[in-house]
Amino acid sequence: MKKNYFKNLMQVSLLLGAAFVISSCDDVIGQEDNPVASYVQWEAKTPKSIELTLGIASKETATVKAIAVSSVVIVYESENTEIVKIDPVTGTMTAVGVGETNVKAVVSGASSAGKSVFIPEEIKIPVVVKDGKAKLTRVQDEVVDFTANKDSVYDLKKLFTAYPEVGTEADKSAITFRLLGKNSKTYQSSGITNIASLNVNKLTIKDGPINDWNGKGKDITDTVYVAAKISGNTGSEFNYSDAKATEDTVMVVITKSIAYLNEKNERTILTADKYTNMSKAIAAEGWDGTLKAGTYFADAYLGSSPKISGDVSIIIPNDYYWYYTAIDDAKDSSTLNIFRQANVKDNNGDDLPVGELWFQKSWDNAVTNFKTINFYGGKVYVRGQIAGVGNINVYNDAYLQVWNGNYGIKLNENGKLTVAGGEVYVTGYSADLTTGFAVIGDVEISKGVFTASNDQYRAVKGNLTAGGKILIKESNDDTTYTALEGTTSTSKYIKAQEKSNTWK
Repeated sequence: MKKNYFKNLMQVSLLLGAAFVISSCDDVIGQEDNPVASYVQWEAKTPKSIELTLGIASKETATVKAIAVSSVVIVYESENTEIVKIDPVTGTMTAVGVGETNVKAVVSGASSAGKSVFIPEEIKIPVVVKDGKAKLTRVQDEVVDFTANKDSVYDLKKLFTAYPEVGTEADKSAITFRLLGKNSKTYQSSGITNIASLNVNKLTIKDGPINDWNGKGKDITDTVYVAAKISGNTGSEFNYSDAKATEDTVMVVITKSIAYLNEKNERTILTADKYTNMSKAIAAEGWDGTLKAGTYFADAYLGSSPKISGDVSIIIPNDYYWYYTAIDDAKDSSTLNIFRQANVKDNNGDDLPVGELWFQKSWDNAVTNFKTINFYGGKVYVRGQIAGVGNINVYNDAYLQVWNGNYGIKLNENGKLTVAGGEVYVTGYSADLTTGFAVIGDVEISKGVFTASNDQYRAVKGNLTAGGKILIKESNDDTTYTALEGTTSTSKYIKAQEKSNTWK
């Protein structure tokens, strides 16, 4: 232990003595043809790396200092002057760009006397320059194509990113939004509120391109301007003084569209190029024109009897009923889907009533010859008969009522009426024991309500399978007509209690 201690002490003494001799007599010991080491190193208090913050005056600069034999000439340099500049004499660094580089203390070999008596060498220290200038960056183009409908909500935060990252710390940053005006970047205190409203970062369309019937179903395109600004809280370490970097304005384009509830009962936006106004399509084809495969918005067109060629979807508008004489699948191979427009609100902020679609051809076939009909939403009234259909499915909150026919629904062989949601009410009036049924075909109820009314007829001719609520209305005299003909998989549905309207 003592031996090692004295050995280390001896080495330090020799090193200090050599430095003293060199600093005093460099012309004697250090010569151009025999240079010596400068023993250059950073001051002890110098960190292993240095961090600067561009945009924050107090954090844009720092000073480094190297030490060596006293007569050594040390020059400070930056490896990338686009990130850090450094005074060659004082070692004071200034951040000028964001990134990483190294600063160096360089010994060229020359002494203070101007002779090259030292070995050239350099030492480095890494420097990281962070961006302290808060800024707002637009994620999308200036024109944001917002496919909207009345009551559509858009999250404005999707349009921008902020630096520093929003919400990472309490003293970082926040983005605030302001609704400016319609078709203008200048703030408008009135008028714009009829188009959209703003709550924190949520932009809500108040008067969409496809409106309720009272709004005449306008096919319009509007634009609104929204201003965004990033700001920091008190004590923030970031610089928010650069208005050009922290403020921006975006134009939101509201395109022609319609919102409807899809198969999963979810609100879905459909742009104008994906649907056709039903009245225009029928008018183009004539009174009994053919609707080709596609999606149609059932705006008012009274008395027509369109034929279907290909799979067709019809969206029922809210707050009115839309009347057609009949609808027929020309090739007996198409699927008809019925949806409803997503609820929109009236001027009082209340939901508008669910729209109605009517087909009226009393004591005759009003809806005929489809492979499949799916009711996903809205109210459909058939004043007449549904005939020649393979399968009928009722989902979600759809409502189907059929009456004013000898029978209500007549399915093809092996066809089935499936009630998987909503409500179905079917009536028939004939006393003919071969046709006098609400439904001719099998009925399966997994969810929802099925009602069959039989004053002078039979309710269901076919198999009945039920897991939901069934209501069958019978005449007071149920000895002549039975409620069901065929086989039911659940025996409790075979016979109702006497004079009771509810089958449970």
